[in-house]
Amino acid sequence: MLRFPVSLSLVVAAAGLEERIGSVETLSVLPKARGRRVGAVLIAVVSCWLAAIAPAARANEHAFTADLVGDFVFGACPAEAPSGALCLHDHLSGTMTDVGKAAGEFDVVIDSAHMGPDGCAPADKNGSFVAPDGGRLGVMARGSYCFATSSANYHYVLKGLTGRFAGASGNGSWTVPAPSSLNGMGGSGAEQIRGVIAGVGTAGPSGKPAPPATPPATTTQPAASGHAIKTRLRVTSAVLRGRCGHIWVIGNAPLRGLVIRVHARTARGPVQGVSRRIELRGARTVGICLRARARGRARYAAVATGYDAAGHRVTASRNFQAGRR
Repeated sequence: MLRFPVSLSLVVAAAGLEERIGSVETLSVLPKARGRRVGAVLIAVVSCWLAAIAPAARANEHAFTADLVGDFVFGACPAEAPSGALCLHDHLSGTMTDVGKAAGEFDVVIDSAHMGPDGCAPADKNGSFVAPDGGRLGVMARGSYCFATSSANYHYVLKGLTGRFAGASGNGSWTVPAPSSLNGMGGSGAEQIRGVIAGVGTAGPSGKPAPPATPPATTTQPAASGHAIKTRLRVTSAVLRGRCGHIWVIGNAPLRGLVIRVHARTARGPVQGVSRRIELRGARTVGICLRARARGRARYAAVATGYDAAGHRVTASRNFQAGRR
């Protein structure tokens, strides 16, 4: 029987320590039964080790719940949306485990062209929540929207982005019952998240949550005047037929004195129409008429400007084509 020396070892790294599990100095090629017995022993050792460290790896995993209110408005779909899709933007607010009072911005794409015999269509919901300390928690959800009940159900995956949530992960279910109110262009209603989360960072030395690693999308940006502007406004869609049309806007905080100007071609072009000033809370459709009838498929830019509670100027814009969203 042929024999040759072999040094076989298993090194395990855990918490920065290395431990030699076992060593076999001589391995017999024949008979095969002995090789199988050695392999079985090693597999058993590794399995026991994995079973021992698994509870520690899951020690930080705990229940994740959120009770939210969503204010949504229907609008134009992103370029990557399937043909015939129905799209909306959902602004969420409420309380969440490990987050506290949170605000979220999500885009929803409903693939209505592939609705099943049960009246439900595939739906995706993607966006992020922002905690009071600025940390951001990303969520990717996939499920279905049922037209008969005006409700949606998703399975989601958490992806930490910044701050305490940079290393966070988790999953669960996201339930969206039928909205409690509708206004023709959108609506409002309760939403619930139930699942698990792990990898959330601890508070900083002062006892307050650690600051975010990078500024979230809703933090301040420098304005031309030198003041800080919070980017809380979005023009989601615009429709212009003939001389008049509608502009859809949404904000994640109350805005006063909001006015929309329609410019020819780009946001730097001549002003063709101005809306009346409004107070914006959540989402709203704003009517506007031009000085002259729109020509064919002329291109325009809708520029919305308002002021937040601190008096900061907030601006958002969207390019669009007459006769289209």
